[in-house]
Amino acid sequence: MDKTDNLKTALRCFGFALIMLLSSLTAVAQSKLASKVTLDESKATVETILKKIETQTGLSVVVSTEQAKKMPLISITAHGKSVKQVLDEIADKANCAYKVSGEIVTMYMPSKRIVSGVVIDEKGEPLVGVQVMGEVKKPLGITDAEGRYSFSISTEQTTLRFSYVGMKAEIAEFPKGTKNITRKIIMHDGVQLDDVVVNGIYERKKESFTGAATVVQKEELMRNGSQNLLQNLKNIDPSFKIVDNMELGSDPNKMPEIQMRGQQSLTDVNGTYTGNPNQPLFILDGFETDLTTVYDLDMNRVETVVLLKDAAAKAIYGSKAANGVVVIETRKPNPGKLKVTYKGDLNITVPDLTGYNLCNAREKYDVDKTFGTFSDDWSKEQYLNNIMKSIASGVDTDWLAQPLRTGIGHRHSVYLEGGDKRLRYGVDLLYNDLKGVMKGSDRKTFTGGFSLSYRYKSLLFRNQFNVTLNHADNSPYGSFSEYATLNPYWSPYDETGALKQIAGSTGCGGLIGVTVGNPMWNATIGTKDFSKYTGLSNNFYIEWQALKTLKFIGRFSLAKTISKSETFYPASHTKFLNYSEERFFEKGEYGMGNGESSSYSADLTANYSLLLNKHQLYLNAGYSIKQEQSQSTYFQVIGFPNERTGFITSGLGFAENYRPSGGESISRELGLLTALNYSYDDRYLLDATYRANASSRFGKDKRWGGFWSAGIGWNLHKEHFMKDARWLRQFKLRASTGYTGSQNFNPYQALATFNYYQDKAYDNWVGSYLKALPNDDLKWQKTKDYNVGFDLNIFNRLTVRYDYYIQRTSDQLLSLTIPPSMGFTSYRENLGSTENRGMELRTSVNILLDPKRDRYITANFSIAHNKNKLKKISNALKAQNDAQDKDIMDGKTNKPRTRFIEGQSMNAIWAVRSLGIDPATGNELYLTKDGKTTTEWRTEDQVVCGDAMPKCSGSFGLNMDYRGIFCNVSFYYQFGGQTYNQTLVDRIENAYIALNVDKRIYDSVWRQPGDKVNFAYSANKTTKPSSRFVQDLDELRLSTLNIGYDFRHHDFVKKIGLERLKASFYMDDVFRLSTVKAERGLTYPFARTYSLSLQATF
Repeated sequence: MDKTDNLKTALRCFGFALIMLLSSLTAVAQSKLASKVTLDESKATVETILKKIETQTGLSVVVSTEQAKKMPLISITAHGKSVKQVLDEIADKANCAYKVSGEIVTMYMPSKRIVSGVVIDEKGEPLVGVQVMGEVKKPLGITDAEGRYSFSISTEQTTLRFSYVGMKAEIAEFPKGTKNITRKIIMHDGVQLDDVVVNGIYERKKESFTGAATVVQKEELMRNGSQNLLQNLKNIDPSFKIVDNMELGSDPNKMPEIQMRGQQSLTDVNGTYTGNPNQPLFILDGFETDLTTVYDLDMNRVETVVLLKDAAAKAIYGSKAANGVVVIETRKPNPGKLKVTYKGDLNITVPDLTGYNLCNAREKYDVDKTFGTFSDDWSKEQYLNNIMKSIASGVDTDWLAQPLRTGIGHRHSVYLEGGDKRLRYGVDLLYNDLKGVMKGSDRKTFTGGFSLSYRYKSLLFRNQFNVTLNHADNSPYGSFSEYATLNPYWSPYDETGALKQIAGSTGCGGLIGVTVGNPMWNATIGTKDFSKYTGLSNNFYIEWQALKTLKFIGRFSLAKTISKSETFYPASHTKFLNYSEERFFEKGEYGMGNGESSSYSADLTANYSLLLNKHQLYLNAGYSIKQEQSQSTYFQVIGFPNERTGFITSGLGFAENYRPSGGESISRELGLLTALNYSYDDRYLLDATYRANASSRFGKDKRWGGFWSAGIGWNLHKEHFMKDARWLRQFKLRASTGYTGSQNFNPYQALATFNYYQDKAYDNWVGSYLKALPNDDLKWQKTKDYNVGFDLNIFNRLTVRYDYYIQRTSDQLLSLTIPPSMGFTSYRENLGSTENRGMELRTSVNILLDPKRDRYITANFSIAHNKNKLKKISNALKAQNDAQDKDIMDGKTNKPRTRFIEGQSMNAIWAVRSLGIDPATGNELYLTKDGKTTTEWRTEDQVVCGDAMPKCSGSFGLNMDYRGIFCNVSFYYQFGGQTYNQTLVDRIENAYIALNVDKRIYDSVWRQPGDKVNFAYSANKTTKPSSRFVQDLDELRLSTLNIGYDFRHHDFVKKIGLERLKASFYMDDVFRLSTVKAERGLTYPFARTYSLSLQATF
């Protein structure tokens, strides 16, 4: 071995020893960095804190005296924290940095540099108020009115985080160095956790919001397929209910009854309310609107819908929010070249008569033969012989089919948008021709509107104008219930094929009896029944970004609606068949109604935001005023000799003692609002709201009402101890409470109202009289909400949202019945209290999520439970029970009536318990309250035999998409509730045998001793509410089916000048399984809708 080899060997050994030494020193240093320290310093210098760390660990901590003087005083508490954790905290609080070399820690102030630029969206529009965070989530500030940012950061800092409500957060990387950097940041549409809660006044990031709110994006709405917004919301959220109206069915001109989270207000008593007392408040683009406007709204305009459910979410609307709030935001125009979007629908509506079980001609003959009542045998034989002749001639009329059709309607929607960074425009056009299944019934709607927005520096101006023209025709064929009663052995046509005016007569061969008109005749004589309205609205907005942290928003809205209705029944109409000869010239009737309503509202809101280290504060304050005014008139003229004189001035005049009717009202409101949202480190959340409302609807001493809410939340997934749980994307706990109110009442309910004598005078002076008593102490009806819930997201695959709520409504506002001797029949007072409680669970699972191959499958499930009870009632409501019981005892009704009993449900079905029909006598056997058997029905024996509110209801379904082929299936279910099967009463047990009846009457009624049956028919007895007719109601429906194809992967779409092309097929109420067989849609039948849709963007 030579000297060179010896030198190499020595160097290798030295290098190995050096590496071992450095490794050991590093290991020692790392060991010391991991060692625990205990500190409790308040407003101390960094130098002082570092010396204590040296003492406890043996590390050498170096800091320049000059730089130490520039570092702020800080407070730090550490019990068992590692040295590294403490050094990180010091660096964060003192705006400094450190580096470790062996056992030496050097603390220093890093050099600064400027990073600046602009933040824009995908359309190139600047974004105002984007939050910019430094490392360790340290807030730096927000972008200005032009979307610009400029911050001084450390030369060693390499990342900034940009976040904005409704958009996906962007992480921007900057290389180390001293050079200033300018960077343009482009933000993209957000994911679920960055959804925005838009409440119509301000916006909140969903992740930091503590209220119970459901946010529904446009994509989810359109996925369901229905062109009716209300139906889509019913399929999406279990708390949003459209109450099945067994009377009105699918009538296109009748507004549905909407509820959110069940029933808070008592059933309407003595005309207390001006509409549905449990209807939620609707907000369209920040302003209050009515149900009709939402019903006729073009769903293609809708961008988002937010359902505000608990006090923390809805208390900003104070006096009107007790039943929940539906906030609808329509789309705003995007900049760029002119873009045109068209959507056309062909809608086919088919009657659904499931539940009807009427006799055919032969079956009805058997019923008449068995149960018919005749004066003698000869009359019976004559009548039955005539029926047999008719049947033998081939008459077997399906009367239910006569007024029905397959309705074919169409709908066309066009949207134009464009503009540049400063000026944007949008134009909406819609024509909807909705055909009902009753011949001649339709609803035609045209809506048009434009939107303009202009930005000038820190000011944004926006104006929206909309006009709606609506014409609604009711069927001249009359009520569907008329056809359900007509005997099938009657023909609508005579021997020559001409339509008959009289369908038939009941009684002895037509010689004696009641003449029954042919309702089909009425459609041929010029009968009219229509209504129309014109609605105009203009909303103006102005936003001023006064400071980076302060924005003012002013809004002003004007709305006007003009309505008209007309009905004309010519003299030959079947409703005048039984007029006596003396009333011959009174035949024919023309009614006309006119209405006009207007409103204006204005509000001013200030939005302030503060970002300080880990603290985030959003503060809103607002002021609002509103006035609503309306008037309506209706008058009716009689005496029209024939259908050719179909103009109102051709009539004879008013009926005897008839006076035109109508009314007018005016109400004013004023509101003051403050709302606060606070979060610490995005972990601990607080929402607080207070709104003061004044309304002219209440007594002069009680016009002001205060409504408040408080909500807390905890983002558990953002805790430090959960940082390694990457599978947990969100786990937020929420709780809230607060008060909201309701004022869906007559505007003059608290005032003394007068009228003039029209038939008395004294010395040419006309006197007046008091119509209604005033109540100066009439106060707001209030609802107190309690809500707890959580939001869960696992792997972005499974999302769960759960809420449990209690709503307690006090000071229920109702009309109080008073003795007639006082000169009045009712008096408005605060009476009673109710409690409504329940739960909601909504979950979705991404079974397949493969964006690369453009395919996904998502399953969803929801369930809701709700129950209510009366907590306290007044003597007036107890008197109401007595009045209703008297109606039953007097035979005025055969239906159960709502009873107001403390501790019981408002949906309870009250009846006397039944042991069934006695086989020996055919009489019904009842159970008294004390369990004794009797044949006497007594009001005091009524008990709760069921509840119309189901124990559980909800939906489940699948959404699938594979390279443009999509399918959405949604089921609705309910179980655990009951219903009173009125069909069994009206069509079997209390059936009018002279007209058509349910088939079950023949085999199911008592005829002779020994018959074991369910029903006992009697022509002379009215059935009283009995548990025999209370049935368990469980249902499963395939509520929507939507399939289609999106041509996004085909090049020909671009070649023919289209940006997008999509075709789809939709069907609602595909099938329905029910445990109860009852007639549905009595005056207007239910229906199924099939739709073919084509959407194209140019």
